[in-house]
Amino acid sequence: MIKKFVNNIEVAKNYDKLPGYSKLCIEYLKNNYFNNVNVCDVGSGTGILINDLINLNINIFSVEPDSDMKKICDDKFSKFSNYKSYLGNAYDTLLDDNSMDYIVVGQALHLFDLGEFKKEANRILKNNKNIFIIYNRYDFSNDILYDMINLMLECYPTCTLRYRKNHIIDDFICEREANIRSCDELFDVVELHRFSNKIVMDYDRFMDFAMSFELYPITNLSSIDDIIANKEIDILRYKKGIFRIFRKYSVDDKISIDIYTDLIKDKSI
Repeated sequence: MIKKFVNNIEVAKNYDKLPGYSKLCIEYLKNNYFNNVNVCDVGSGTGILINDLINLNINIFSVEPDSDMKKICDDKFSKFSNYKSYLGNAYDTLLDDNSMDYIVVGQALHLFDLGEFKKEANRILKNNKNIFIIYNRYDFSNDILYDMINLMLECYPTCTLRYRKNHIIDDFICEREANIRSCDELFDVVELHRFSNKIVMDYDRFMDFAMSFELYPITNLSSIDDIIANKEIDILRYKKGIFRIFRKYSVDDKISIDIYTDLIKDKSI
């Protein structure tokens, strides 16, 4: 059974504020693979990856089990003739046998039962090696992200981190490497490509980014609206802190954060 990823449309909108993937990663896919082909985005969410792919010479098939996420994605892309969407999931995409040239999974593989996903991928792919796993990586050793996560911990003391509070950076690295190792079940030989991904934001965009809360490794996050309503977080203090961080690091009213995008695939393709 696939669980609903978000609680309501507002949480889905917050998720949609996260940044896109590295342009270098998308260029790599375009130049080497994505030309006049069918591409299925499994677990497409609100379409953050689709936004980077939609203008390529491909047919993009969005598969998303969460109706709120899917609605946001459809609202953005249904006007494109090369876009189709399905309220399916990683184990039942609703797509035809041998109909897809490639599968992409952006920021979602950790939610899948890999064995069941592999069965469905084998069914819909023409070549069962043609899967790309993509993750944006937020390196909390970055000064800006480090300040942000510590501000969040001060303002939301009841949150539960996936990481130990005194080992955030080490645990981030362990989680990243675990994501990569999990692909051993999908691929004969795992190949990793890492691309730089600089995010440049004005103040409003930075505040949206900070208010998404999805960038933080929180395990008990449900709805930011509920968290605020229940006064679990000191939201005024948090917003003031985000303003101070922006003032501290911004140049010419812009703030830049260096993250990176991992692309994981089978070495044979």
